Amino acid sequence: MSGSGYPRRMRLRGLACVAAVVSLFVWQPVAAACACCDGTVGRTVLGWSDRGVRVGVSRMAGCSIHKFEEVWRRGQDAPVHCFDRQAETPQRAVPCDRVRDGDYGDPVAATGREAFFPQPVRWVEASRIDVVWRAVEDDDDDVPGNADVEVRYWNGTEWTVVARLHVVLLRGENDEGDTEPEFIEEARAPTANEALAYYGLTTLTARIALAPSGDHGLLLLTGTDQDPGIGLFGDEPHMVELTGPPPPSVEEPVPVYGVVRPSPQSDAWRERIRVQVREAAASDDIYLRPIAALPPPEDVARHLVRQGLRDHRARRYGAALASFLQALQLQPAYAAARFDAACAYARLGRLEQAMVRLRELAEDAEAGCTDCRARLRAAATDADLAPLRTRTDFRALTQR
Repeated sequence: MSGSGYPRRMRLRGLACVAAVVSLFVWQPVAAACACCDGTVGRTVLGWSDRGVRVGVSRMAGCSIHKFEEVWRRGQDAPVHCFDRQAETPQRAVPCDRVRDGDYGDPVAATGREAFFPQPVRWVEASRIDVVWRAVEDDDDDVPGNADVEVRYWNGTEWTVVARLHVVLLRGENDEGDTEPEFIEEARAPTANEALAYYGLTTLTARIALAPSGDHGLLLLTGTDQDPGIGLFGDEPHMVELTGPPPPSVEEPVPVYGVVRPSPQSDAWRERIRVQVREAAASDDIYLRPIAALPPPEDVARHLVRQGLRDHRARRYGAALASFLQALQLQPAYAAARFDAACAYARLGRLEQAMVRLRELAEDAEAGCTDCRARLRAAATDADLAPLRTRTDFRALTQR
């Protein structure tokens, strides 16, 4: 293989671990993230202050669960105080940059901060939030590593952007430890989840804890990946301003899954994997056989749609939507995934997002996609899309 430009190890160390972490965090090596536990940072909103300007947040971090508490203030995009429950005096505020994740054992004592935040937490209703992210160019030659994210809020009249973030979705090679996928080390065909991880699929979700005044809130953006050994990453907070009248709110948040907009770089990433599979299939190197067993992107996309339909039938609409959006990461023009995503959006009450997917189907139908046209005709009577039937723009799309 030396003459093919395809190294024997195929740069696998840079492809194995898939993590979605917000770039404001101090980067943890990929090998450490893969080896330790099912999460790095989780946050629980404790409540708002009497005036609704400050919000208390309990944070658990690190594989050994380091607990501390943060105080966020309107107009500040970083916590203004931190209270380390592992410290000898947990009731005393410390600079937040001095709190380090690590193995500190059980908390020494409660901080008592809950008493300072008596206003209960309510969450912006999911239909008012949207997450749009696009993979962007990166200096890394191995993987598409970054994405620009917009979190949007429906103020009753229009969508407004409340946060723009830069997110690290994938990382390149790491020399500290062996990070090759298990199916390659064990010389076997990959499982469905291992194939998903190898293709670098990820999801992003958003929740907004609403202040009592209804005109601002604390955004929590979370990333996930497909490797069961990695799991949840994130809960990256940002204070956001909300225009218009106070929005509908709920006691329990429903995570809002992000809309994926692939870039040319992600197309090149998929094509690179296709080349690896073809070269592995033509090789007599036993080590490369597991790569030859990787399914092509369209097969992975079909698997995701089938998985999403199972969740949809079980009324797990958020999980179903995540699968449909991941299928669209691999096959952006996949008509079934677009239609199914529209159905999931409608079931979740996110009618504007459902219409976006149906309009995309209509555009492809005009370009000659017969499957798209058939699905638009079926949309007119589909039970999932019933909430849209009174809309003139929906009728215009389905009666063409």
